[in-house]
Amino acid sequence: MPETLLAAALMHPQGDTYCKEYGEVEVNTDRFYQVLAANRILLRVVRQADIAESATGAIVRTLMARSSLLRSAHRRYREVDEELLRLVDLFESRNIDMIFIKPVSYLPIDSDNYDVLIRREDLTRAFTALKREGFVHLTRIVEPDKYLFREVSARKPS
Repeated sequence: MPETLLAAALMHPQGDTYCKEYGEVEVNTDRFYQVLAANRILLRVVRQADIAESATGAIVRTLMARSSLLRSAHRRYREVDEELLRLVDLFESRNIDMIFIKPVSYLPIDSDNYDVLIRREDLTRAFTALKREGFVHLTRIVEPDKYLFREVSARKPS
């Protein structure tokens, strides 16, 4: 199945080398989208569209031109990227060290949460910063050493 082979080639560390042979292969874009989503690699692939000087970027841009699903996924990737940068800025502006446990490239397209590791001594400042930015602490969900927040905003869902 060319969609699965192309997805595998795009994920390979030497993707440019492996993808050159797929440049002319006819791919069903809806099936390709399904393969990417089912394997939770959709964001990892669509982010490659922003890499101008690569064979993988060129292939993804070509497929995006033919697929509204892939264009939508690319828009979502950029939204996620902006959301993550906003969180980084929020914590950096308050000198709160943090690490994302799952990088954006591994998030599924429908992910609505980010796992962030923060030092115990910074928790109070992190809670305060998040609350000021419109996040609500979900106190009914209790897990040891894990605190869940949900952003509440008037923005339209994507």
